[in-house]
Amino acid sequence: WKILYPGGDLVLNAAEGIGAVGTAVNIGAVTGNLSATNTTDGDLVVSVNSNIILGSAGTNLDQQAAGRLLSVSSGADIEIVGQVANSGNGDITLQANNDIIFNQGVGVDGISAPGFGVTVTLTADFDDDGNGAIVGNAADAVDVLAGSTGTNASTLLMSAADGIGSTEALQLAVTNVTAANDDSGGVNLVYANEISVQGSK
Repeated sequence: WKILYPGGDLVLNAAEGIGAVGTAVNIGAVTGNLSATNTTDGDLVVSVNSNIILGSAGTNLDQQAAGRLLSVSSGADIEIVGQVANSGNGDITLQANNDIIFNQGVGVDGISAPGFGVTVTLTADFDDDGNGAIVGNAADAVDVLAGSTGTNASTLLMSAADGIGSTEALQLAVTNVTAANDDSGGVNLVYANEISVQGSK
């Protein structure tokens, strides 16, 4: 189903799912910030046609249902201002046709996926037109926190065309990282713990 939203902030709350894999809740445009909470069961899957700001200084996106997916896609940029969390210990996927930008406050984990063996996937330039970067936060804040260490370590998968942390380094607290940047820019990561990195350019 589709939401044609006239303007301002948009808050979505549910107990048994907001969209699903293959049937995202499609939002025409949000001129303010998007926050959402799903509590008990089902996925949280949202697609926005234009730029989208996720969360604010006091609001988040939070998937609380155990082991279920949190996914946001954008036809332009995704900017993270609050926290994008899967406290239900499932995966997180963000896909933007242009940039993914971390701009959360000091001390706030931009993406929080604390579960065992979860996967966080960040894809800039999802439409593969050669334009899209993953931009780290200039503030003192972890951009991606994911899971634990050892055999159940979590994984961060990132791909972009115009750089991954090239203008502002990505600050990470995650064990396994794969990063692929296709065209311009480079890959610049700062990590808080020992990680295993695979990547290109």
